[in-house]
Amino acid sequence: MSPKKSTNPLVIILAIALLIILPCVVGIFFIVNMAKQGMKMVADTVLPAAACAMNFEAARDAALDYAKEHDGKLPSAEKWQAEIEPYFRKLIKSKLAGENGPKEVLGTKIEMSPWPEKGAWDCRVGTDEKGTELRHGVALNADLAGKPIAGLKDKTVILFFETETVKESQTLPYTPKTKSSGPLIMGEHRDWLVIPVEGKGTLDIKTKKGTNISFSTGDDEPEKDTKAKDPDTKGSKDSSAPSGN
Repeated sequence: MSPKKSTNPLVIILAIALLIILPCVVGIFFIVNMAKQGMKMVADTVLPAAACAMNFEAARDAALDYAKEHDGKLPSAEKWQAEIEPYFRKLIKSKLAGENGPKEVLGTKIEMSPWPEKGAWDCRVGTDEKGTELRHGVALNADLAGKPIAGLKDKTVILFFETETVKESQTLPYTPKTKSSGPLIMGEHRDWLVIPVEGKGTLDIKTKKGTNISFSTGDDEPEKDTKAKDPDTKGSKDSSAPSGN
């Protein structure tokens, strides 16, 4: 009768190690993959919204600085972007770290950049099913173009607002839009970005999972609530019209 073959202890140790390590490797791969997907979502929606909100604030502050040097009047409808560009460029550097260039985290480009010196100012709002970037523009409230700030009865009137169209020095009448028609961020519609002449511009998102995302730009509100009224809310009114000259 032939003697029983003994199992090599090294084989047993390797088998045990494999049973321990393999689930860990699979788990790590799953976690890294989830982290990459989460980072891509943040890079596609959250960071661009935050950067856009800060660009909006800088544009508003630039328009006010422009007015101080032009008889208290806001920029013109035809070329407001070129008129406030020098003021905007100085202000935005202190608001965004993006001027140092994009960074890459887990294979995803992370970038919070100022609006360009030339060309239309716009905001990245995500990507479509084909991976094409979706962008929204910015417009000056036509009711305020070239108007003296001192003549405004309500300084919480909207000065700049987000639009679906992208065009340089875009000037349009301001009409509040519903949150339900806004761009998606982490699977939920966000507010359309707006910034008043004085006070804060706000952007609030509450996801179905209970996550709250809130951006607030500008100084404290002067006398009235500066949060733009959502047409989805009953009784909201558009207070965008300034006083007559």
